[in-house]
Amino acid sequence: MRCPHCGEPLQSKHSFCVICGGDLLNARPENPVRNAVSQIQSVLTAPVIPHRRAAASAIPAAAAKSPFHNSEK
Repeated sequence: MRCPHCGEPLQSKHSFCVICGGDLLNARPENPVRNAVSQIQSVLTAPVIPHRRAAASAIPAAAAKSPFHNSEK
């Protein structure tokens, strides 16, 4: 069974979705279009948490490539 709000698979017998918090007791039947839109919105609005090592190494490289970076101080 999938959540009618976000489309994620339901793992247990809760009265709400643990992913999106949607009410499962008073939910309407699944609508594929609404599910697709909800899934896209959840992906677009999800926080992006980069890996620490990748983020730490990417910041100096990006700053060095910046035309506004002045290395001649």
